[in-house]
Amino acid sequence: MEIATALQQTPSSYIREILAAASDKNVISLAGGLPDEKPSLSR
Repeated sequence: MEIATALQQTPSSYIREILAAASDKNVISLAGGLPDEKPSLSR
């Protein structure tokens, strides 16, 4: 399947979630699927 066709079939809510995670200052990596978050310094 062409990438353009695949993107058109992707729900916009899913794309919004990806963009939100990618722009979150606490997310340090999107590699491997689920993002890793920076550890909290307050314990």
